[in-house]
Amino acid sequence: MRYLFRAVMLTGLFLSMISCAGGPNFMPYETVFYAQLGDKLDQIGSNLPELKVAFTDEKQFMIPDYIDVPSSVQIYRNKVYIADKYNKRVSVFNMNRDPVTNLTIPNKGDGYEFDIPFQVILNKYGEIFVLASVSNSALEDVYEQYYIYKFSIYGKFIYRIGVSGINTGPMEYPDRVDVDLFGNLYVYIREENEEQLSWVVKRFLPSGEMSFEFRTDYLSQTHTDGDKTFMVVYSDVYNLKNDEKLLLFSQQYLIKKKDQPVDIPTEVYNNLNLYSILQNSMEKTIYRSADNMDSLLGVTRDDKVVTYSYDEKNKGLRFRFLDLSDNPYSQSLFYAPHIMDYAMTMGYFIDIRGEIYSIVIKDGEYFVILHWIKINP
Repeated sequence: MRYLFRAVMLTGLFLSMISCAGGPNFMPYETVFYAQLGDKLDQIGSNLPELKVAFTDEKQFMIPDYIDVPSSVQIYRNKVYIADKYNKRVSVFNMNRDPVTNLTIPNKGDGYEFDIPFQVILNKYGEIFVLASVSNSALEDVYEQYYIYKFSIYGKFIYRIGVSGINTGPMEYPDRVDVDLFGNLYVYIREENEEQLSWVVKRFLPSGEMSFEFRTDYLSQTHTDGDKTFMVVYSDVYNLKNDEKLLLFSQQYLIKKKDQPVDIPTEVYNNLNLYSILQNSMEKTIYRSADNMDSLLGVTRDDKVVTYSYDEKNKGLRFRFLDLSDNPYSQSLFYAPHIMDYAMTMGYFIDIRGEIYSIVIKDGEYFVILHWIKINP
């Protein structure tokens, strides 16, 4: 373990010195957590056992191309919370390596039972929400149903949320769950059909009751700009932390010009809009750009919007922090080298403070979390 820690740190020091000629400096990083892969309480699960069964001759494949580990990770008050889908538990580790304060939430306990935990999120009080599946084995064709389980900071079960709140049936699998600073829980469900992609957003009160539901297919699916008509596809939705507003991320494709259909869109725009829950309407456009092709990464506790993308010119990842409190909006840019050629933007996440982290698998044996240290571009 000591060798691993030293090796990762040396790599971090090396990468901190790299920058493209005339380009920005890359952020340095530090290793903040590492654990072996395995099924013991101090280890993180993976699909390695399945791979070794499927590929008896390890020369047939490269482990980094196939290995999978839990990706839902939260960092809160110097602790790491991991929804360990392979070991069927939520593992909580102290980043100071003090095992006394570690916590495990198994998939069966006093008043609750689930199958596999897929996501974990914490509110500002440290209460834990776990999105997990429940296998319906009573039916001829077994399929998974989903609930969100709420636990205290000590891992005591509180209640279970279903499709319409507590004491209701299962929900479809949410792409993401999130919280705000008022204690509300947000659930994001993506629906796809042959014609369009839409999102369903549900908000649940601290009591577990549903207080709000929103659908992007209620919004106009076209946008008119002069003599041009654009098709609008809402690709992502996030909530602010301090206000009852949603961020709607969409793409606009030119489909008609001067009433003539356009077979191949020659104009495509990325759009970020602010939607007011209280007013039930679009409040403002944050940006509409043909050049900014970022994806949303998250929102900080002070409502800074974080986006990211691969920057081909600088051969690295670009993180953009948009400050909505400024008028006009200001932005800060930070860059990181990609450390996985086969998945350049895999494994990055932010905490509530806006600190950037990434998950790395070291030598096919260790689960490592890196903290990227923001420096001025």
